[in-house]
Amino acid sequence: MALKVAGDVVPKDAVILSENDAVSYQWEQIFKWPNKSDVWAFRYGLASVSGTAAVSAGYIIRHHRRKLKLREYGYLTSMFAVMVAPAIAAGVAHAEFITNDLLLFKTPCPVCLQTKAAAVQLVAGLMYPLIFSPLTCTVLAIQGGFRIPAPPGKLNALKMWYKFSKPIVLPLTIMIGLQILCATSLTYIEAKQFYELNEKLLAESGEKSAADCTT
Repeated sequence: MALKVAGDVVPKDAVILSENDAVSYQWEQIFKWPNKSDVWAFRYGLASVSGTAAVSAGYIIRHHRRKLKLREYGYLTSMFAVMVAPAIAAGVAHAEFITNDLLLFKTPCPVCLQTKAAAVQLVAGLMYPLIFSPLTCTVLAIQGGFRIPAPPGKLNALKMWYKFSKPIVLPLTIMIGLQILCATSLTYIEAKQFYELNEKLLAESGEKSAADCTT
């Protein structure tokens, strides 16, 4: 049975679902679908946005750690806070705000949904590590007694981190492009596979209804 958005006229045999139930039903249909190649973007696509966010965040935190010469001090702490957290956030945010939106037919404009996906990805995969990487590294440097090459003060700290981040402007620009490409491509493929799957479910429902009428 295919899911449809309720219109002005609701069929007598229709089953009315809440939003949460509708999302659960759609995911159930996807994971029960026998041909996994038809729905691979839903089953494995979130790993791509998470991976892209992790790579960008990992590059940023490594750069800032190297600038403050932290060596191995607080390595796992900083990596979890700045690399693992954005990876998880990117996957969860895409599933919640993009994929579920698609499954519920909320945004009829494909370009709007792709733009939204790109924005979500940039926040999770780039803005988050750019903000928290310098903060995390500064805290670790203070705790470990490392020399911070800037006198106290908010303005001086901003100047220091601008100086540290300036050499990676080109890599950051490339990362922005990769984040946008990954998020928009995944959203496009998800939409394509979803509508194809929905057409197949509608065709199966129509065939079943015709068979019931003839018996």
